[in-house]
Amino acid sequence: MKQINQSILKISIAIIIILSSLSAIMILTKGDYKPISAKLFAVTYSVFLYGITSSICMAVSFREKYRSLGIAGISISAAGFALSLFGIFSNVSSVTLFKLIFGLTIAAIALAHISFLYYLNMQNKYASTARTVAVVFISIFSFLIIVRVFGNIESIYSLYAAESYLRFVVAALTIDLAATLLVPLCNRLQTSQNPETVPGPEIATSETAVPPTESIP
Repeated sequence: MKQINQSILKISIAIIIILSSLSAIMILTKGDYKPISAKLFAVTYSVFLYGITSSICMAVSFREKYRSLGIAGISISAAGFALSLFGIFSNVSSVTLFKLIFGLTIAAIALAHISFLYYLNMQNKYASTARTVAVVFISIFSFLIIVRVFGNIESIYSLYAAESYLRFVVAALTIDLAATLLVPLCNRLQTSQNPETVPGPEIATSETAVPPTESIP
């Protein structure tokens, strides 16, 4: 199993290097690569996006306590990447497909965000509280976006027309970002959660203990 994982990692590294190199060459040169450049860029940035989200989820999946969270994030990222490749190479212009890809992308980013927060070791209750708040509001934000995308939308501008809805979405994102920033800051706080040690009966006993008698030759 370890050998298979190493092979997958080597193949992934090679693919990323090749795709990024080809994309950089096409950007820097003046050749006419229009027939393939658009698809190559789309594939490259899909690999980057879903590769980052799945890597973060994979890191937390190695912890027994959060393995389900990591596996869920990897699965969503893989599904989003597969649909993105299908949309790129099939030339299918379907609104439903676009909505599905967008929804999976939002879900993948949200799960990667949550996985990152649970990958960190919480040192005190303040950091744990900040993490909980961040998880709750990134979930609310993602849910609202996905519901809006898959809802009955007459026009793309209806999101802006619903002013109260938009404000709630932005407020949820703001609280999430603030709580995420507070997690590492609160994690460095020196707290007095553990009570200070007070000399107990053991010390008193050791002070008044009778010294051992010396053996007489």
